[in-house]
Amino acid sequence: MKRFNVAGVCIPEKHYMVDQARCIEKLQNMIGEGQYLSLNRGRQYGKTTLLYLLERALKDKYRIIAISFEAADDIFESAALFSKGLLRKFKEGLEILGDAGPLCEVCEREIEGGLYWDGLQGRIRELCTVSDKPIVLIVD
Repeated sequence: MKRFNVAGVCIPEKHYMVDQARCIEKLQNMIGEGQYLSLNRGRQYGKTTLLYLLERALKDKYRIIAISFEAADDIFESAALFSKGLLRKFKEGLEILGDAGPLCEVCEREIEGGLYWDGLQGRIRELCTVSDKPIVLIVD
């Protein structure tokens, strides 16, 4: 039995909600074309629900890394903290999906030499190379 949900992610099988199929299809086409996109609206407009539905639609074709910077203010204090924190968030996102394999190992290794931005870029390239599917990063 479905119910109305006024807080948190709406799940189509459990909650009454607007059909987002056309919107999801448009977003999938944009991602398939290699485009970046940003969703912005006020609170309670369904952004998180839309990202959840998009993740469900993409999971067979893409490796999804879904992260949030909520309660992560400390990682923005320096390049070193940001690089380490972002890789930690990537690893957590992969583990949530049950993917604790080679991609997590890439995220766990320390960035050496103090060139954190260069090291982070190299690590992201390595993630893309090691992954068996193209990677889509979803930041909520």
